[in-house]
Amino acid sequence: MSRFLAFALLGAILLAGLDLPAQTIPFQVIRTVSHTNSYASGLAWERNTIWVGYAFGNQLEQYDPYTDTRIRSITAPNSNVRGLVFDGMDLWLASWIQPPAPSIFAINTVTGTVIKSLVAPFTAGYSDGLTHDGTALWISDELNHIYQVDPLPWAIIGSITVPSSGSSNPRDLAWEPYANNLWAAYQSSGLIRKHNPSNGQVLGEFTSPYTWSQQGLTWDGWFLWATGGQQPNLLHMSQIDVNPPFVVMKGALTPRSLIQFELSGAMNEAGNIFVVGWSGSGTSGFKVGTAMIPLTLDDFTILGLRLAPYFSMVVDTSGTATTTLFPWPAVPAGIPFWTCGVTLGPSGVVSVNEPVKYVTR
Repeated sequence: MSRFLAFALLGAILLAGLDLPAQTIPFQVIRTVSHTNSYASGLAWERNTIWVGYAFGNQLEQYDPYTDTRIRSITAPNSNVRGLVFDGMDLWLASWIQPPAPSIFAINTVTGTVIKSLVAPFTAGYSDGLTHDGTALWISDELNHIYQVDPLPWAIIGSITVPSSGSSNPRDLAWEPYANNLWAAYQSSGLIRKHNPSNGQVLGEFTSPYTWSQQGLTWDGWFLWATGGQQPNLLHMSQIDVNPPFVVMKGALTPRSLIQFELSGAMNEAGNIFVVGWSGSGTSGFKVGTAMIPLTLDDFTILGLRLAPYFSMVVDTSGTATTTLFPWPAVPAGIPFWTCGVTLGPSGVVSVNEPVKYVTR
C-alpha cells in the first residue's frame, strides 16, 4: 500500500468518525417535584434546595426537593427569566433580553436584592442558559454559542459553538464538577446533551422527559434536574440519574409501609451480587467486608452508607434486580435517609452508584 493511499484511508476513517451519532446516555428519573407555573425556564441548586424561575411571571421560588414543599419566593428583576445558577454566594439570573439592555443579574438570596445588573458580553442573540464552573459563568445565546465569562472584569474568556438543533438553542445549562462536563438543554429536538467545554463536542445525549418543551437544567452534585415549559399541565421538575446502574426505592417511607429496592441498568454486571447500602446520617462509612467505600459528594462531605445484608440480590441477565418487600418501622416524619448500591463481583467491588436521598413522611 502506498503512503498516499494509507493517508487517504486514515483521513476517510477520521472523517467517518466525525459523522458518528452521539452516544445515547442511559438515564432514569428518580423523583419529580411539583412547582406552580406551566413555563418553568430556569433551575439552580443551592445547598440541598432548588430554585425555579419562570418565563412568564417575575417570581423565583425555592423548594425543598425531598419533601416537595415550597420554602419561599422572591421577586425577579423582570418577567423574562431564563437560566439560573447559584455560584456559592449569589443567585445569577439570565433574562430573555437582547443587548444593550441589562440581561444578567446577581441576586442576594437572603434579601432578594439585585446586586448587579449587567449587559450580556455578546452582541447578538438572547441570553438564555446559565451555569457556573466554580470560577466563571457560562451563558448561552440561543444562536448555538455558549460563552465562558469572567464575572469580575465581565469579559468573555472563551466560547464554544454547539451543534445546531432548531431555532433558539441551546436553552439552560448545567455544570458537572469533578468530571468537568457542560450539559445543555435543547428545546427544538427535546435533547439534553453533554458537551466537552473545550470545543463543544457532544459527548453524549438523551431525550429529555419533557421532550420538545425542555427548558431548565441544573446539577445537584450527583444528578441532573430538568424541567419544561409551554405545556399547560406541566407543573413539575425531575431529578435524573445519568450514571447507571440505577437504584430506586419503591414505596413511601411512611410508618408500616412496605418498601422495596429495585436495580436497573447493570447490563455488564449480570450474575454479580448487588447490595443496597443504607444510612440514616449520610456521613457514616459504607463497609463491604473489610473495605470502606467513600463517596465524594462535594469538597466538604464524604458520604458513605452502611451495609444492610438483607438487601442483597443477584443481578439478572437483563441488568435488573429487586429486593423482597420489607416493612418500614414507625419513624417520625422528616427524617432523612440515603441509599445507594454496590455491585460485588468475584474479585470485589465492581461499581458504586450515586446515593439517593429520601425523607420519611
